[in-house]
Amino acid sequence: MHTQEKPYQCQVCTKAFARADLLKRHTLGHSKDDPQSKPAVIQHSRVSQACEACAGLHLKCEEEKPCKRCTKKGIHCNFTANFGPPNEMTQSPQNPYMTQQSHHQQPQPQPQQQHQPQQSPSPFVNMHQQQQPLQSLPPMQQVMQPMHQAPQMHRQSVSGAQPNQLPAMQMNIAQTQPSPQQHMQMDSGMMAPQPSVGNNMFDYLRDKMMPPNQPNQANFMDYQGGPWTPRELFDFGVDTNMELNDLDLSFLDTYNNTNPFDLRTPSIGFPTTGSDIMPSFTSAPVPPLDTTALPKASVWRFRPLSKDSGSAEQANLSLPTPTSLDIDRRVTCEPLSQTSRDKILAMILSTCKPNSIPRAVACFPSISLLDSLFQFSLTSPGSHAKHWIHAPTLRAGQTRPEVLAAIIAAGAVLTPDASIRKVGYAIQEAIRTAVQVQVEEDNTLMRDLQIMQASLLQLKIGLWSGDSRKMELAEGFQQVLVTMARRGGFFRRGTYERIVPYAEDQGEVLENKWRQWIKQESRKRFALHLFRHDLEASVSLFSSPLISYAELYLPLPESEALWHSPTAGLWKATYMRSSGPRYERQPSLVDCIQDLDILATKDIWVDGRQASMAVLGAAWRMIWEYRQLDSSMKDYNTQWCNSNLLMASRHSELTKLLQCFRVSSVEDAKVTLILELLLMHLHMSLDDVHLFAGVEGEEEARRVYPSLVQWTKTTTSRQALWHAGQVVRAARNLRQGLICDFAAIAVYQASLAFWSYGIITRSTEPNHQMNTSVTAWLDAAEDPGIQRWIVNGKGNAAVHAWMGSPPTDGLAIVESPDDVVAACVQIMRRNHNDARAPPLVDNLINIMEGLRKAART
Repeated sequence: MHTQEKPYQCQVCTKAFARADLLKRHTLGHSKDDPQSKPAVIQHSRVSQACEACAGLHLKCEEEKPCKRCTKKGIHCNFTANFGPPNEMTQSPQNPYMTQQSHHQQPQPQPQQQHQPQQSPSPFVNMHQQQQPLQSLPPMQQVMQPMHQAPQMHRQSVSGAQPNQLPAMQMNIAQTQPSPQQHMQMDSGMMAPQPSVGNNMFDYLRDKMMPPNQPNQANFMDYQGGPWTPRELFDFGVDTNMELNDLDLSFLDTYNNTNPFDLRTPSIGFPTTGSDIMPSFTSAPVPPLDTTALPKASVWRFRPLSKDSGSAEQANLSLPTPTSLDIDRRVTCEPLSQTSRDKILAMILSTCKPNSIPRAVACFPSISLLDSLFQFSLTSPGSHAKHWIHAPTLRAGQTRPEVLAAIIAAGAVLTPDASIRKVGYAIQEAIRTAVQVQVEEDNTLMRDLQIMQASLLQLKIGLWSGDSRKMELAEGFQQVLVTMARRGGFFRRGTYERIVPYAEDQGEVLENKWRQWIKQESRKRFALHLFRHDLEASVSLFSSPLISYAELYLPLPESEALWHSPTAGLWKATYMRSSGPRYERQPSLVDCIQDLDILATKDIWVDGRQASMAVLGAAWRMIWEYRQLDSSMKDYNTQWCNSNLLMASRHSELTKLLQCFRVSSVEDAKVTLILELLLMHLHMSLDDVHLFAGVEGEEEARRVYPSLVQWTKTTTSRQALWHAGQVVRAARNLRQGLICDFAAIAVYQASLAFWSYGIITRSTEPNHQMNTSVTAWLDAAEDPGIQRWIVNGKGNAAVHAWMGSPPTDGLAIVESPDDVVAACVQIMRRNHNDARAPPLVDNLINIMEGLRKAART
C-alpha cells in the first residue's frame, strides 16, 4: 500500500502519477522536447503534509522539511507525522482521531520505505507495556504520552485576577506518582501560573480526568469531537485490564467446586429432584481477595482508541476447569440444560474473534455455574429482573439464548467477586453485539419481547458497570430500545386488553388465559421499567429523558401477588380472594398523576411500588423541564414573560405534587431515596455545582460562582440540604450491599450538594464561628429545629458520622464540607465489604475522597 495517493513523481516537472506506466509515458514526452526550447513551467502539486505554521496561515508549504518559509523566519517547522495513507487516516474507523507529533520529535525521512505497507497497531495491547518508550508505541498510544512542550493546549485559564474570585483550597491528594523518567521529561518552565483555586481544585479534577502516570496530558482536550458524556467529574473507567490474570484463574479454579457467593434463596414452590440436583449444599467461605495483587483502579473519562473494542473482553469468557457446582434451591421450573448452554455458547462464539474461540469452547463455564448465576440473578435483593421477567414460567428450552445469557451476566456482576464480574461483563459485550446482528438479519425481532428484555438487561449492566466505555455505549443504545418499544405499541393502551379469571374457568381455558395475562403483564412491566431506567440514566448522566410521561397511557401493572403466582390455579385463587372494588378502566400513569390517591389503594389491581416508581419518573421529567427553563431564563426578563412569576409558580406546583406523593406512595426505602433526591434537584441546580467544581474549566466556574453564592444565602439552599440529608438517611436504611447502581449515584450527588454549600459558605463567611452544639440533624426526622434552620438559618445543621478507630458515633457540621463528604463515604463503605464493593461504588468513593481532601483548609 502506497503512502501517497500519487507516489510516482516526474523528476523534470514534479508532476505526480498514480501508476508507473503513466509516469513512463509522461517522461517520454519530455525526451521529445526541443532542448533549445524554454524549460517547462513547473506546476507544483499539493504537498503531502504542510507544516503547522503554513497550515495555520493557509500558505503553500514544501515537501522538504524544514520548509523555506520557516527557515527564513527562524521558527520551528512543526508538522503532523503521517502514520499511514491519507485516506486511511481520515476514514478508517480504527483511527478516529488524527494524531499530532510534538515538535521535539523530528521525523526521520526514509524514502526507501514509502512503498512498504503500514502495520496497524494490534487491538490487544498488554497493560504492562504502557511504560515503553514513545517511539516504540503504536500511533494512538503515542497520543496518550504527555506533550509538555505544548502549553497552549491546556484548557485551564491562565489569566490573572478575575472579578469572580473563587475560594482557594488546599490540595493533598494521594495518587500514583509518575516514574523518574516522566519526571525528567517534565518541563516546569513551560507551565504558566494559575490562580489559587485553579492551582489546587482544578489540578485535582484534571488528574481525575487523565490516565494514570500522565499528569500533564492536556493535549487530549483537542481530540474530543463533541460534548463529553457523562459530565467530566463523573467520568471514569475502572479495572482497565479486563483480562483474566493468574490471580483470577486461581480463584476461578475453585469456583466450580465451591460457591463463591451465598445462593441460598427462598424457593417459590418448585421442589428439587434428586435426579437433577443434589438435595443439599454446603459451601466453604471464600478467602478474602488480596487486592494488592490486582491492578489499581484508575479514573479518567473514556477516550476511544483503536485498541478499544468489544472483543477485548472475550478472554474472560472461559474458566479453567469444567467441574460442577451444586445448588439446593430453585426459583424456575427447570434448570439450564446442556442444550441451553450450547445455544448460549454458540451465540457468544458468533461475536468472538477467531483466536478467542478455542479457549472459549474448551473452558466455557459449566452448566452448574451458569445455572447458579441464573438463579441468583432472579432472586438477589439487588436485582430488578424478577419484577419484569416472569420467573415461574421461564423455561430455558423455550427462551432465546440472548435472554438466558443476559440474566446470567446480570447475576455475575451482582456477585461480590471481581473475577466472576469479569465473566459477566464479557458476556454483556457479546450480548450487545449478538442482538444487533440478530435484529439486522431478521427485522421482525424488533417487536420481540425477549430481544427487548435482553437489550434492557445488557443496557443496565453497562450503565452501572463503572466503566466509561460501557456507560457511553449504554447511553447511546438506549435510544434504539426506546424506539423499538414505542413503535411496538408498548406505551399505548390500545394494545392491551382486560384479562380476568372467572369462577367457571378451569383446565386449559384457565391455563391459556393465565399465559396470555403473563405475556401482556410482561409487556407492561417492561415498558414501565424502561421508563424507570430512563429516569435513572437521565439523573445520573445529566441528559434529557427520552420518554415523555404524557405518552404512557398503558394500564398500570397489577399486584406483585398476582405476578409471582407460580400456577394458573394460584393466580385465579388470588383474584377470587380480592374484596376490593374493581376498576372499570385500569388506571394509567397519567391517571395517577391526576389522582395520587390511586397509589394509596391496597388491592391487587395496581402494583403500588411500580406505580410509585412511574410517578417519580414523571416528576423527574417535570423537574428537568423546570431546571432547563430556569437555566435559560434566570438572567433575563422579557416583555412577554415574567420569569420570576413563572418559575415561582412552577416550583410551587412541583413541590406540592411531590409532597402529596410522599403521603400517598408505598413505604419503600428506594422509593423514599429517589423522592428525596428529586426534591433536592428541585431546590438546586446540580449542573451549576458541577460547573463550579471545574468540569468545564475555570472560566465556567467563575461564571456560575456568583449565582451559587446568592443561592447559599436563600431558604432554597437550606431546603436542598435538608433533602440531601434525607437521601443519606434513606441510604443508611438500605440493606447490606444495596447502595449500588442508582442508589450510589444518589449518595454521591447528595455529598456534592453538601460539598458545594460548605465550600461557598466558608469562603463568603470566613469569620463564621462554628458551634459544636447541633440544633438541626439533616439526616433525622423533621422537627422544629429543622424548620428554624431552614426558614431563617439560625442554629447549626449537621449529619451523623462515624469517626475514629474503631468508629464511633459523631457529627459532621455542614460548614465543614470535608467531614460531611467523609460521612457519606463511610456510609457507602459500611454497606459493602472491604474490597468487594462494585466498581461503580469504588469509583464514586475515589471521587468523593478527592473532593474531601480538596476541601480541607
